[in-house]
Amino acid sequence: MSRSFLLLMDAMRQANRQLSRLSRQKMSLKVVGGRVVPLPEVTGAIGPADIRMCAVIAGLYFDQPDRPEMRFILAVDQAALAPLAAAVLGTGFDTGPAMARSMLQEFGNVGASAIANHLSSRMDARVHISAPDVIEDTLESLANATIGSFLNPEDNIPVLQTELRMDGRTYTGSALLLIDRDIDQAECLISGSVKGI
Repeated sequence: MSRSFLLLMDAMRQANRQLSRLSRQKMSLKVVGGRVVPLPEVTGAIGPADIRMCAVIAGLYFDQPDRPEMRFILAVDQAALAPLAAAVLGTGFDTGPAMARSMLQEFGNVGASAIANHLSSRMDARVHISAPDVIEDTLESLANATIGSFLNPEDNIPVLQTELRMDGRTYTGSALLLIDRDIDQAECLISGSVKGI
């Protein structure tokens, strides 16, 4: 298993723990598979281009200028937002889209922090996290907005397929780790494949 998948798996594990702590009902965020794909194929690896998704994006930056900058992206089916807010808050509270996006933002921040902590301890460097952004759109538009703007199309990136399970329903999603600078030093983060995690 490559380091990229280890980082993503740790991020998803921490996000799932936070989800379990906050939820008023049984729910889980599971990784069901993953692989490294060329950038032009990322959309197809996540799902249908026209599916509407909600993605949280957090940047990770090293103090040293010669270290790669990264982006952690956690995306879920847009249909999961309202059930997610209701599962965490229960009845009698605002469970609208804004609250649901805020919760997803928190899970993205937890995942990015897990990656930053891992990198800090392994690479002996401070890693800073940007405030997570949340974007809602079709999968194709999200991919173009969050990936194409800062990665060379020839790059390969790790993609995990995820499932958010709650109230007897399953919602698809994905997690990605993008590297947008100093690819030579980052090659150890973008190789390998794993299935059925």
